[in-house]
This record gives sequence, C-alpha cells and structure tokens, in this order.
Amino acid sequence: MKELNSNKKEKLDELDKLLSSLEARDRLEVVGNYFIRLGIRIINPTVLPTGLRELWKVILDERQKNGETLGSALAHQGLFILLWLEEEEE
Repeated sequence: MKELNSNKKEKLDELDKLLSSLEARDRLEVVGNYFIRLGIRIINPTVLPTGLRELWKVILDERQKNGETLGSALAHQGLFILLWLEEEEE
C-alpha cells in the first residue's frame, strides 16, 4: 500500500471509522457504488446513469473513444464488485 501524507491518511481513517459499523458485505457494496460514482464523474461529470444498461453504455462508450481510462476502470470495477455480491447472495 502506498504511504499517504497525513491529510490523506486522516481521510482514510475517517472513512474506515465511518464504514466500520457495517458488515463486510455492506462495506463492499458502499465501496462498489462509490467506485461507480467516482468513475462516472471522471468520465463525464454531467452524466449520471440511472440504470445498469445506461451504466454499461457509458463505460463501453468511454473505452471505445479513449481506451482504458481511470474513470472507466473505476466504474467497471465498482460494477464487478456489485455483481459479485449479488451472485454471492444467490
């Protein structure tokens, strides 16, 4: 893990404390949704997909236009976290 400056470490500690009251699966769900939100904001801050189909379209369009970007990778990973959690429930 990369060493963080004191401000970033403080934020990480705050986030950890905030999420510590949740079960591990719920923490992962929050992180997955945050990755999606952050990724989409990086791709296009004016777009907020409302459904799974629209989300996939935004990610795939970004990859077609610009290749693998930080935004598309984050949104993609968030989506995979949520899909994995959903499969585990079945």
